[in-house]
Amino acid sequence: MITQVFNVSISYNKYTMSYINDLRTFKEEEKEFLKNLEAQDLSYNQGEFLKVDPFDMCNKHLMTSCFGNNNNNPYLSCAMAPAPGQTAKDYTPIEGDPDKCLSFHMGFNEAIVIIGETPPEVTYFSYGAYLNLRYVEKQDRKPVDIKITPIRNKPIKSINDHHELVYGCLGEPLNLLKINTPGTKEGILDHNCPFNQPFLIIFTSNEDLRKQIYEAAVKANISRDSINTIVIPQDIVNLGIDETCDTVSILNRISNCKKDNDKDTKNDVKLKAYIKRPPVNAYRITANYKGGSPISIPNLSVRGNGKTELQYIKPVEELRKRILSAYCDEYDAVELTTDVWLQESYIAIQQNLNDLGEGRDTSYLATGSFILPYEDAFLVAYGVNHAQTKKCTYSNIIVYGSKYDNGVVSANSKEILGSAKEYFEGSDVDKLYAYKFGFQNNKNCNNYKQIPSADPKTFKDNPQTENINPAEEIYIGFRAYLEQCTKVGPSPNELIFDRVILFIKKDRHKNS
Repeated sequence: MITQVFNVSISYNKYTMSYINDLRTFKEEEKEFLKNLEAQDLSYNQGEFLKVDPFDMCNKHLMTSCFGNNNNNPYLSCAMAPAPGQTAKDYTPIEGDPDKCLSFHMGFNEAIVIIGETPPEVTYFSYGAYLNLRYVEKQDRKPVDIKITPIRNKPIKSINDHHELVYGCLGEPLNLLKINTPGTKEGILDHNCPFNQPFLIIFTSNEDLRKQIYEAAVKANISRDSINTIVIPQDIVNLGIDETCDTVSILNRISNCKKDNDKDTKNDVKLKAYIKRPPVNAYRITANYKGGSPISIPNLSVRGNGKTELQYIKPVEELRKRILSAYCDEYDAVELTTDVWLQESYIAIQQNLNDLGEGRDTSYLATGSFILPYEDAFLVAYGVNHAQTKKCTYSNIIVYGSKYDNGVVSANSKEILGSAKEYFEGSDVDKLYAYKFGFQNNKNCNNYKQIPSADPKTFKDNPQTENINPAEEIYIGFRAYLEQCTKVGPSPNELIFDRVILFIKKDRHKNS
């Protein structure tokens, strides 16, 4: 028998030997949890769990980049005050509280705990820990006159005083397919429901401290089914609270795959309220001892299941021919090469490269950078709709500015559904897509989105990252999120790479 939860704080689930928390009284369990920490001689101070806007922060010169983020997606993060006794500088303070920073130091005797409610029903959410800034010794070396052309243009080295910006994920994000929650939906036990659920995540390197926090939570009647751990591996991160140590950050990504013209539902209203004031608290927990056993680096999930999309190679090639033929009378075509964009974070961390917040929940493909040369030029992205072939839960196409890695416009796997029918009909056409982007306002064009832009003169002194400077380079990025069977992003080896064709008006091209 499975017990229903209505007006009581907790119910007992005999299958998991654990309590089932009720969100309506979860705050009481949280208060008891904090008391239990103090009883174990663990001190804590509260941080902030809040929405962050990389575009606004970049515009205000608080960040140098938007880190490949999409302007349409919300991001939440932890801002923490310095650790007890810390003298080292933390980075990226939040507005209104300069003592709390998004990139912060952390000792081996410490943990960050976030506790609260998961988002309402969305296509995707995850929580991840990142190695943010790495301390590097400046080396006094005589410069050598030799030029090395990089094999790829991103990620890049980025130096901030004595620190290099790495922004590499530590292990794997804890996504909606992996997170432990009680799984109650409308009071009924449903382990397939990760939404609007009570949860607690422990971020630490210290196994002894993790056990203490876990015991404090269970003693407070927080369900074992609600408790999660994300390891900050000391084998990778130089932990500590002095200037020679690394900083870490925590990121909560949320995506909701819908069409632009879809009307807001009650769930959309709930999501907006959730993002504006997330019902989640963040705490830095510090042990009064220096010892403890380190937690080993967790194993990574294996990408891929051996099944490829290659049976669609010929239909994709037929789509390519039809797209080229559709515009050949008026436009010249340039076909762009797509390749793997971001390395897996553990590779980037080894090389001290800026990995732009990569996570293993998705694949990353991108074109090279280019200038879209004329107002009446446009792009056609095309290929396989990876969500329709079941290689991912959802996918998207995003137009980025190269200078700030700012994703200003996107189309997701729902929006591109059926778009290949504009060019031909066939048995596999529903598995394909062809979607257009350009600077011009072409309201009468199907399967098209305008790239937001502004007068290049306005970009001279201040970035406007919600727009693209038409005089600067752009690139197209492609993501495919969460293959259901592996619970991580698909292997690029099993995908047909998305493609892009740039079309330039012949008359304008010849007269330039």
